[in-house]
Amino acid sequence: MAPQEYEQLQNIARSRRLSVAELIRQAVQERYLDLGQHRTVLLEQMFAMNIPVDDWSDLDAEVATAHSTTFADGSI
Repeated sequence: MAPQEYEQLQNIARSRRLSVAELIRQAVQERYLDLGQHRTVLLEQMFAMNIPVDDWSDLDAEVATAHSTTFADGSI
């Protein structure tokens, strides 16, 4: 591995509070051990349910009402 590539991995790992070894381990699991494929299948099944979703402003208001608070941006 080129020194620049390793440095990039160090920066990514540092930003995620991981060791380079753990970052590589996670990448291998996601890329080669079908964990990513499993997530894709789950998402496809979820989207196939065709669950109705309200407009964001309606959802935002529902959450705020349920928690009796406003969000940092001033929205309800």
